Amino acid sequence: MKLNPKYKLKDVAGEKMVVIQNADGLDLSKVIVLNSTAEMLWNALEGKEFTVETVAGILMEKYGLKKEKAMTDAKSWSDSLQKSGLIEN
Repeated sequence: MKLNPKYKLKDVAGEKMVVIQNADGLDLSKVIVLNSTAEMLWNALEGKEFTVETVAGILMEKYGLKKEKAMTDAKSWSDSLQKSGLIEN
């Protein structure tokens, strides 16, 4: 899977948000606010192919999570982004 390239991470009024970037500029009709962990994952994975295992590995390295917890969190994160259209398969 891969993060949808039409979405870009932007700092809007101090909040990290994912917005659609199109030829006319930013489309603020669909905005998704990211917490610090989601932002870190977005930055680590933008422009790259990845799996749930890749995400879990990043979480284990960054936060020292055990594999089972990291896999659960990684699956939850990727499922949320897929439902929002932020991930392409």
